[in-house]
Amino acid sequence: DITRNDPANMNAWIQTNLIDRPKGIRYLPHSKYVYDDNDNQVVDVVLHFENLTAEFNELMESEGLPIRLDDTPFNERMGTALLGVKHLTNSTIRKINDFCSEDFLHFDYEPMLL
Repeated sequence: DITRNDPANMNAWIQTNLIDRPKGIRYLPHSKYVYDDNDNQVVDVVLHFENLTAEFNELMESEGLPIRLDDTPFNERMGTALLGVKHLTNSTIRKINDFCSEDFLHFDYEPMLL
């Protein structure tokens, strides 16, 4: 697909489908699943995607459960995908930073720099 690797299409999709949709439809910041409306954490354990295997295995061990994840890649980029963070426009980055501001705060991540 010729439009698959078009930065303009990626930015338009992010802004239209991820960010500009009414809240509660399709995508929510992750903090909405972990914190209630009074900012109380209602989930006991939050695992970080970038350390998922290690954190999951540590959790299972601490709970005495024999379940483990192995190191098999589970989210690899398709060979034809050429776009990445460097292709985000400043407008898209601002919108992502705004949309995910509570996630940055609660989960100790830094917003993307412009």
